[in-house]
Amino acid sequence: MAKYHGEGDRNSPIVQLEYREMLEDISITGADKRWWDYRGLFNSPEVRYRSMLVIAMGFFGQWSGNGPVSYYYPQMLAGAGITSNHTQLLLQGLQNVVSFIGAVTGAIFTDKWGRRPQLLVSTGLVVVLFAIVTALNATNVVVVNGTQTAKNPTQAKAEIAIIFIFGFVFAAGYTPLQALYPAECLRFESRAKGMGMYNFWVNIAGFYNTFVTGIAFTGAGWKYYFLFIFWDIFEFAVIYFFFVETKNRTLEELAEIFQGKNRVKKSLMKTEVVIHGDEGVTEVLDKEVAA
Repeated sequence: MAKYHGEGDRNSPIVQLEYREMLEDISITGADKRWWDYRGLFNSPEVRYRSMLVIAMGFFGQWSGNGPVSYYYPQMLAGAGITSNHTQLLLQGLQNVVSFIGAVTGAIFTDKWGRRPQLLVSTGLVVVLFAIVTALNATNVVVVNGTQTAKNPTQAKAEIAIIFIFGFVFAAGYTPLQALYPAECLRFESRAKGMGMYNFWVNIAGFYNTFVTGIAFTGAGWKYYFLFIFWDIFEFAVIYFFFVETKNRTLEELAEIFQGKNRVKKSLMKTEVVIHGDEGVTEVLDKEVAA
């Protein structure tokens, strides 16, 4: 702390403040010392709120529409009138490259953008993109002798382009934060168990993607996209009203945010530390809303 926060001075007021906060926050007899004790994830309003965000992120990261793209891409291409196995394989490979570029972009800029803006913009764009894909399917795809066929090849290519854009947008918004944001929301001593809980719900959501989405595509076709449009709108609302901003926050600052009442508003405030001469840190103030 002295090296990175106090310019090498162990007696720096900022370093001393952070050290005192750590001593107050870390318990030596907490539930994290007992492998079977998960009460630390649910035994107070503060940690229940944290756990709610972790579980929400687990579902949102799997059900934002990436399920069909990840697991049933050939069916999506067939729905757009692309039935050649060679073309489907080529497009799926390119889709993975585009998603990789999006993920790297999101990881590079997440500390500049902030967690909330990154999730909100990504989710909002996903709603728009799925609405466009649905409209293109509804107006261009017909069933001839049991096979889905595109009436207009140009329109089918436009749908593929939108799917590529979706892959980039989703990867830029969600991929970097699927492990980062839940970890930031959890308390230090419950982080390991909290991430275990997060992975449990991710697998539950993945089970749906694997075993239900295929059935839904078979029965509903392009109409299944409506589910993702409405679900992504729900996600956007939950993120806006409940997800706190964790960018540039210490564990102790996050604890203060989660212990408060208006958590989202408080997480968007800037913190200023007041130092008076030899007295060290005398006040910690919340200032104007961060940009």
